[in-house]
Amino acid sequence: MTIEIELKLQLPKAQNRRFKQWLKTNLPHAEGPALEHQVSIYYDTQALDLAHQGMGLRLRRQGNHWIQTLKLRQLAGAGLHQHQEFDTLVSGQTLELNHLDPGPASDFLCSPAIHGALKPLFQTDIKRNTWMVTREPDTRIEIALDSGYIISGTRSQPINEIELELIQGDLQAVYDLGEQLAQHLRMALQHRNKAEQGYLLYVGHVKQPVPTHPPEPLLSPLTESRQAMQTIALANLQYLQDQLSGVLTMPELLEPVHQAHVALRRLRSLRKAFSKVVGHERWNALLPDLQWLMEKIGQVRDLDVFLEEILYPMEQIPAFKSPLAPIRQLVNEQRHQRFEELDWAISSARTTILLLRLLAWITLPLPQQTSPSLERLAHQALERTQKKVHRSIHDLSLLSAEQRHTLRKDLKTLRYSVEFFASLFKQHSVKRYLQPMQALQTSLGSLNDSRSAKNLIDLLLQQQPELSSATDLILGWIAHKESQANQQAEAATYLWIKTKPCW
Repeated sequence: MTIEIELKLQLPKAQNRRFKQWLKTNLPHAEGPALEHQVSIYYDTQALDLAHQGMGLRLRRQGNHWIQTLKLRQLAGAGLHQHQEFDTLVSGQTLELNHLDPGPASDFLCSPAIHGALKPLFQTDIKRNTWMVTREPDTRIEIALDSGYIISGTRSQPINEIELELIQGDLQAVYDLGEQLAQHLRMALQHRNKAEQGYLLYVGHVKQPVPTHPPEPLLSPLTESRQAMQTIALANLQYLQDQLSGVLTMPELLEPVHQAHVALRRLRSLRKAFSKVVGHERWNALLPDLQWLMEKIGQVRDLDVFLEEILYPMEQIPAFKSPLAPIRQLVNEQRHQRFEELDWAISSARTTILLLRLLAWITLPLPQQTSPSLERLAHQALERTQKKVHRSIHDLSLLSAEQRHTLRKDLKTLRYSVEFFASLFKQHSVKRYLQPMQALQTSLGSLNDSRSAKNLIDLLLQQQPELSSATDLILGWIAHKESQANQQAEAATYLWIKTKPCW
């Protein structure tokens, strides 16, 4: 058995020559390249039982030999892939599961229901160039450039990626090398391995689907606090990457922009919830780039909210449609410009390096320290955040717009923290606690969107004062929405304050 730890990076095929030249110039002592043609066949059942268990089973042709490999996921997501790997030399292009070491994985695969149902689902046909790099006396990294195809039935998908595999030594060196490459080449983190991409192709997804709900990892009270943080953070970082990819590949969809903003907020909330088991120095170094990306996303999101939540409902009133047409045209133009800026930002080296550093913040070990149990950490984090919210929530009518905005952010932190730890508590208690909180958050969010809309109107009037009659219509509509939102917020506050915490 070996432990495989690797970082995967997508590279446009047109950049392959530049990548090889970069290696020759910057890593002149690298051993290689070694050239290899790999054909791998991946097996599972029709119901994808192995994938659901976090297993991967393949046969790979290497030269004149076939290698059977069983992979068991340990820690994976957002570009970092860590697996237990069991390799067996087999006699031909046939699975030989009887050669697996005894254990739960072997028992599962050899059970009649699974063994009899295994079949090839897809295969990869890859030309691999491999280099070996020694970064320090005790650190060795294998660099691989894989170029080829994933094939399932009549469907195929090109693949071109770099793998940085830690053979020996310090994982930090892998991240450092990834950053160096990102500064010189147009690349992105690849958070799905070849098997995961193959499964998507097998089930018929031409474009990778964009999830619409944040992940909800299951935790056990026995899970170590640091491990729980890593599990949740990796899932949320992968969710962020899914949304950023959706923004680039499906620009006609509005939801990926909003969900990318949510994913960043959740990561910031996670850092607060797990403050006792995270690296604060690394996090503080990330903040300028995090804020920059959030602003780029937020600018597009605010315009989408104005167009969809304010302007569109007003346009359903026939008398309003014509006066509002110049406003829609102006805002659409602004949205197009801001979206182009966001597209550039997501594709930039700055974002790739930010994602790499977030991944390093999550996965690199901290100095040895005593940490509280997961249940104790959860109780302390939730109590602390709830008290902060309670201090400012009792009389919403007395809060300024800025204070309401701060309250809304604190409430989001509390809600996300409850969702992080939800699997530790009784589900009916979690649902009862979150329901009025979500209603309150929605009302406060509506008030904040109204505030952003009024700021946008001020800017529009500076550009074109002749639009004042149309903007007066919008301001009247906003005032009505604000009145409704204030009433709803008061009612939701009353219900939520009376609700018993779920922890």
